[in-house]
Amino acid sequence: MSLANLIEQVRSQIRDTKEPYVFAREVPATETSPAVPDELETFVMRAVHDYSRWRPLKKRGTLSIVPGEVEYVLPNDFIQIDNFVLNVGFDPLQYRVLVNKIYLIQPPIDREDVIYYYDALHTPDTIPAYDEPAIVSLAAAMALRAIVGDPKMLHDYISYDLEGVVKINTENMTEAIEQILKAAQQLEEQYSSRIVTSQKEEKNSPFMTFG
Repeated sequence: MSLANLIEQVRSQIRDTKEPYVFAREVPATETSPAVPDELETFVMRAVHDYSRWRPLKKRGTLSIVPGEVEYVLPNDFIQIDNFVLNVGFDPLQYRVLVNKIYLIQPPIDREDVIYYYDALHTPDTIPAYDEPAIVSLAAAMALRAIVGDPKMLHDYISYDLEGVVKINTENMTEAIEQILKAAQQLEEQYSSRIVTSQKEEKNSPFMTFG
């Protein structure tokens, strides 16, 4: 699904669908001004990145080994490299990965292109259709928590007519915040039960950091 479609689903989930919007919509570019992205885009991309930790995209890369060079930059979407033996000629090379770079312990002598496989970050377009609702749930939860953390956004949000969706007591700010946070927690639990919990059952110790 496209980024724009995911954003619209998140907007629908949190009921931010009428003006004045709590989260501003995308402003197209003009001859004098650049485009301004939808404010919900940040939450969608954060959700996509979190999802990638648990269900990364599998990709293949090529490392162009240069004689004497020990530092090589890995792709921008790199998360974690699969275990592999880095052979140049007949000699295996020891290496270390730090963030998005790979460092050879000893300078190579020969020039060679080495194929490797790695876990990569997803983009909105690569999320499987069956997991798109999980992305929407997590992004919506992030958006609701952002609303609670911003007094103006909170005021605008609880002023909405959300009858039939969630009953918010606008006369009691503490209660309103608790209700919004409860909704965010429920969305997070939906995401966790679908993505995190199921993945933990497949892996004893899923990786938790990039690089």
